[in-house]
Amino acid sequence: MKKGKREGEEIKTIDFIRKIPPQAVEAEIVLLQTIFFDNQVASEARDIISDSGEEFYRHAHEIIYRAMISILKRGGTIDLITLIDELRRQDKLDTVGGTYYLDQLFLKEAPTMKTAGYCPANAEHYAHIIVQKYLLRKIISIGWEVIERANNEDEMRVIISKMRKIKTMIDELIVEVKRRA
Repeated sequence: MKKGKREGEEIKTIDFIRKIPPQAVEAEIVLLQTIFFDNQVASEARDIISDSGEEFYRHAHEIIYRAMISILKRGGTIDLITLIDELRRQDKLDTVGGTYYLDQLFLKEAPTMKTAGYCPANAEHYAHIIVQKYLLRKIISIGWEVIERANNEDEMRVIISKMRKIKTMIDELIVEVKRRA
């Protein structure tokens, strides 16, 4: 808290530092590339990341991941053509940045430790990093909800009711963190 002045009286204000939420875009890119070049990695990723891909920070990556999973669920193989076709079918190709972004993401040299600075064998670890950042964003979201209610000066009974719901959300989050650890 920071002290300020207003018309001769001392007031307290809360300074919130606006920060980029926890995320690991590099891990998201590496995981998507690894799945693209080795479709078998998707089964490892699916043990950690939901098929919805909600854990991804970048919306484009979430959509690409979902499209990849959709292809695999139908028994297909992921390559650039099948991925573009799936994204078109879902009317999401432009949303992810079009073929240009997919070219940049996947048509570079196949990722290796030497060329990209990471090891595709660590895909499971990268998936865990993505989930960890997602869970941190959920915690922040819950905290903001409490702050918003208090700042809106809702009636105390409304705040207490919301706090009970938030406690349930926190309990569910704790279970999820333990499950995904």
